[in-house]
Amino acid sequence: YVKQDGQAVFKFAVRKMEDVCRRVLARNGLGPQDVDLFVSHQANRRINEYVQKLLGLPDSTVIHNIQKYGNTTAASIPICMNEAIELGKIKPGNLVCLVAFGAGLIDEAEARRWLAAQQAADAANGANSRGPQEGGSGDQPQRCRFEHG
Repeated sequence: YVKQDGQAVFKFAVRKMEDVCRRVLARNGLGPQDVDLFVSHQANRRINEYVQKLLGLPDSTVIHNIQKYGNTTAASIPICMNEAIELGKIKPGNLVCLVAFGAGLIDEAEARRWLAAQQAADAANGANSRGPQEGGSGDQPQRCRFEHG
């Protein structure tokens, strides 16, 4: 059977999630104050709230849904993103920070700006000269560089 030390996993997840978020933001010339929406893996709300506190993010920039669905494992971030889109929490030019940890105690974070539908079409056709720091709004993400540990 599988055995895990919950307290050690909590401390590890909090430390790694905060660190990887700071690294991905710094790599893109950004900081936590630039984050408009913070979406984390929905394994444990206490972990997510502690990471939010360490990053200094206000409640208005964070989305949680573990209380509705439980731990949906690999689907938790896409489900949160879908809810954020439906609720209008992603607006033109918003920076979204995604972070997860999981099996094998790996972690990864990604910073994205959202493109308007026309910008996404132009970018796909090579007509958009905007870099990874720029963007608009809509359903289409534009990636910044990512970090993983």
